[in-house]
Amino acid sequence: MNIKYRLFCATTVILLLNLFFAVTLAAEAAEKKIIISSIETEIEGSTKRKYLLQEIKLFEGKEFDSLVSLRNYMNESIRNLMNLRIFENVEYSLVEVESSDSEYVHYKTILICIDANNTFFLPLIGYGSSNGFKLALKSNFYNINGTLMNFRISSSLNINENEALNNWGIPAWEIRPSLSGIKLLNLDFSLSLSQSFATSKDYNFRGDSLIQQYTYHSTSLSLETSLKLPSNFSYSFGPSLSFNYGIHTIVNLIPEATIDLDFANLTWTHSFEYKKVDWIDNLRNGFAAKLSNSLNASYDVDRTPSFSTSIGAGLTYFWRINKTFNLSGRLNGKWSNKQIGLNDLLRGVRSGYLNGDLGAAMSIDMTISTINIDGLFEIQARPFFDIGIIYNSNSDFDRVNDFAYTAGLDGILYIDRWKSFVLRGTLGIDLSHFEWNDFKKYEIEMTAGLSY
Repeated sequence: MNIKYRLFCATTVILLLNLFFAVTLAAEAAEKKIIISSIETEIEGSTKRKYLLQEIKLFEGKEFDSLVSLRNYMNESIRNLMNLRIFENVEYSLVEVESSDSEYVHYKTILICIDANNTFFLPLIGYGSSNGFKLALKSNFYNINGTLMNFRISSSLNINENEALNNWGIPAWEIRPSLSGIKLLNLDFSLSLSQSFATSKDYNFRGDSLIQQYTYHSTSLSLETSLKLPSNFSYSFGPSLSFNYGIHTIVNLIPEATIDLDFANLTWTHSFEYKKVDWIDNLRNGFAAKLSNSLNASYDVDRTPSFSTSIGAGLTYFWRINKTFNLSGRLNGKWSNKQIGLNDLLRGVRSGYLNGDLGAAMSIDMTISTINIDGLFEIQARPFFDIGIIYNSNSDFDRVNDFAYTAGLDGILYIDRWKSFVLRGTLGIDLSHFEWNDFKKYEIEMTAGLSY
């Protein structure tokens, strides 16, 4: 009995000592922080290691509180890189490195990156009831020389019938080069230049008789600076400057009427945004909210100065239901002490409607993956419904001009090897104006990009 008792006590002591040492070692390991001792990159393509690591702010000597926080950081970084749509695939692995360091556990990070094909030239043709036929050429050079900067040149040419001169002509053209992804410290810069020619038409109150028509040239320059903030927030700001000149009057049935056009225009815009939207294959999932304000000073053609301000707010939501269906919604509001329009927020609405001081627009889309051949391309169909309403403080509510709802279909093409390439064709139907046999009821557009 004595022997059994002694054996029991000895076994208990040994077990307690083992437990004590295990807990002590675990506590010591838990107290150790994680440090990146080396970074290895395997890049298939032109992307430069320097710019890749700069984008995700990863460097040798970077510390983390735990292995979990390191993995979370790397997972988030990989998602952000894939959201740029310039990589075919990005992966990472972590390897613990033996070290006598008593304060840190050392890890080597391995990044594997495969570039997508990021250069393409795309000729396009479209039709809009406001501007007629449109020929366009999109030239995109993404990830220039492996720097993660993007250079684009878009050019367009409108061909339409001139109702004043009763012939066909070119009422508008534009050339717009832009450079984005310029990085300095924690700032991103985007630069854009535009040279264009346009035709402006003014109609009578009923909108059925042309009273004034003129053409002009325009040059504009804009610079946007974006500051990334914690927790998916960002703050953007920057100026834009434009000049309108070379005005040529074609029709003026009211001699005392003045041309409503700014000669010089300086605008300062700033915005605060939250964005947590991830690409999963060719569908999106997440939420974004944005609040913006613009301050504008301008001189009209008679050199009369004017000042205005505007406020905009927007909410966007994407729900990837599964690999086939994606439901999305968007709600936008605008206010200005100078007249604004909602045409840019609605597909299928002809120019000349929805102009006022305060407006709101809503869109609901259902994206459906219809054809998906892995490794080649994916075709999506996106039926939509848009609705917009605007308030004009200078007149009573007019259901014809101040309210519109539209429906239609977007056809979207993705090429697997060209992640940044998106071709969208849109048929929009204005359900609130015109008869079904009136061609003005329909809008047809083809462009490179998802924005409208």
